[in-house]
Amino acid sequence: MLVSPPVIEVSKAITKDCIYKPRYDQDTAKLFERLRHQKDELLKTLKEGTSEQQKEAIAKLAGFSFDDKVRQALEEVLLSSPDPQLRKAVAISLGQVKNKGVLPALEKAKAEDSDEHVREEADKAIKKING
Repeated sequence: MLVSPPVIEVSKAITKDCIYKPRYDQDTAKLFERLRHQKDELLKTLKEGTSEQQKEAIAKLAGFSFDDKVRQALEEVLLSSPDPQLRKAVAISLGQVKNKGVLPALEKAKAEDSDEHVREEADKAIKKING
């Protein structure tokens, strides 16, 4: 005779309480808020700043490149900015961070960019990231 296992129903109240919710002290919460603000300001500068301000923003944003929004903004500059110096700055900065998520954009820049220096820096960045 087959005996089926008992059916256990879990109430919604119990599962709701079991969800992990990270808790931060005030100092950590303030730090996260400052970093979010800094990232937003740097993204704004990347779009609206002077060439020199954009280069500075690129260097600082590379550390945030694991954030999809930041990665996409940097890749957009790398692949479509009319300024080769900005494209080159992105390639250099991304190579220093070693985020494998940017490899497709770097590969495309290496293969297709019209500027020799951008292609060279994209190649160097790819080699750094791949180790």
